Amino acid sequence: MNKTLSIALAGFSFVIEEHAYIKLSDYLKALRGSLEAEEAEEVMHDIEIRMVEILKESLGKREVVNDADIEKII
Repeated sequence: MNKTLSIALAGFSFVIEEHAYIKLSDYLKALRGSLEAEEAEEVMHDIEIRMVEILKESLGKREVVNDADIEKII
């Protein structure tokens, strides 16, 4: 049994396994850190929107985002 969390990504709600959340959070922090401050918000929003699109395609009828889903979007 895996612990799950509820998150919002670009305004969309997802249930995600804890380990997958940590991986996603670390990735997003690294991305944000690599961007210049002036462009960070807009670029991060665009990236998150694309992640949402990929996750919705990957999930199908499943309800919980897992490590494999996060590896796919990374």
